[in-house]
Amino acid sequence: MKKEIFKRVYDNPINKDGTKKPNELLGTFEVEKQVSEDMYAEKFIGKRIEDGKRYLVKGTEVSGFYNPNQGGMKYDITEI
Repeated sequence: MKKEIFKRVYDNPINKDGTKKPNELLGTFEVEKQVSEDMYAEKFIGKRIEDGKRYLVKGTEVSGFYNPNQGGMKYDITEI
């Protein structure tokens, strides 16, 4: 399965003024092994299509309660 992974997945990707919130494409990954996944976090090992290297992809929840207008998921990738 292929997944496009962005640095952020916002609960609401539009600012109050109608503009899109900033984001960055980290890559398109072929999921090789799902390590963990629930509604608050996920980890998987994937091969990034753009460079053919393997990465540990970690997604963690960002609370909208403690970070107003920034709630959603934050992703990090680490080459392995």
